[in-house]
Amino acid sequence: MKPLPEYSPTMLGLMLQACQVLAKDDHGLTAQKFARQTATAAGVHVQSVQYALAGRLRKAESRVRLWALLGHFPADAGIVLTDDGGQIHG
Repeated sequence: MKPLPEYSPTMLGLMLQACQVLAKDDHGLTAQKFARQTATAAGVHVQSVQYALAGRLRKAESRVRLWALLGHFPADAGIVLTDDGGQIHG
């Protein structure tokens, strides 16, 4: 049986950190500008992006939006994110 993908706050943080490094290298974006642009594109608050980068974003809706921006959709794997930072297989 195939293991379920991990959509934890820590994993989201690692993915966003990688994108932030690429944005800095490729486009010279500062951390603040990256957070602002990411927040606008995902439809979340800048503070949510900052929490996500630190691996501390718990709110499910914001996490789903950020994952979607990264091209990953928990629902496609039958996973529902929870507001405690967890996930359940629905």
